[in-house]
Amino acid sequence: MGRSQTPPKSAGGKAARVKVIDRIEVRYHRIRTFYPPDDAARARWRSFTWHEAEQLTLDRATGILELTYECDSDKVAHQYRLVGQVRELLDRYSESGLFPVRHPLTAGGVQDLAAGQQLVEDPDDRTSYLITIAYQKGRDRLISGSYDRYGLPQDYAEFMRPIYRLLMEYGLGSMIYPEVYGKARRRAGELIYCSVQFEEAGKTYYYRTKDGHIRAGDWVIVPAGRDDHLTAAQVVEVAYFAPADVPFPQEKPNRSYASVPRKNSAASKKNGGKAGFALRLPETAIPGRLEPPQ
Repeated sequence: MGRSQTPPKSAGGKAARVKVIDRIEVRYHRIRTFYPPDDAARARWRSFTWHEAEQLTLDRATGILELTYECDSDKVAHQYRLVGQVRELLDRYSESGLFPVRHPLTAGGVQDLAAGQQLVEDPDDRTSYLITIAYQKGRDRLISGSYDRYGLPQDYAEFMRPIYRLLMEYGLGSMIYPEVYGKARRRAGELIYCSVQFEEAGKTYYYRTKDGHIRAGDWVIVPAGRDDHLTAAQVVEVAYFAPADVPFPQEKPNRSYASVPRKNSAASKKNGGKAGFALRLPETAIPGRLEPPQ
């Protein structure tokens, strides 16, 4: 299945005025057919069909971004009331002329396949979508096709990327994660140790600190190597130990700088929304290294 569109038109070849978008709905449907893996299973059942449906909605009037998933009688809905962000997204999509027809389509509805080539259809795994764009003035615009690279509008990735980033930023909150509800508060007299990595999936090394605000996931600056040069590392765990229970030897104090990311800092806004870092004042830290970093 290719893509079919009812594109916006401009009169007399002039540049069309910005058509303000009030609401966007993207409906996604997937149908999969499963067959028994062996003769024993085949004696009990022949096949079954699995239907999945999802819908993404951005609504200017309510400022709501909603993502729903349905399968059989089950339905899951994630609703985000983000008035400013939703309106900003819809304004951006309005100004860009969302999903224009950039190139003529072939008779098969696909513009980037060589002549004579055909797409291979999988009858046991089919996808489809329907995009509805509601404008403040004028008719709604409908776009439909198969939900894949060849069936979606060419700039679909540019449409979906900021929505994905927004959903990932808010995620599912904090309270459901074991590291949140399982966190033990530090008892008086306990020492704070941070387990850090200098590279992803690398070895971990422990450093002692007096900064009780450092959390797993924060980036810190620590002394490393035989010359104790300062370098960045990511905290993977924060642990508390009574002085008598520290499981590794304590060495002489070293100078350490802790740098903790601040999502809403002024530096973050200047960097186009990227996480900024608030550099703390230097403090004395005792590194309890399991082994010297290589």
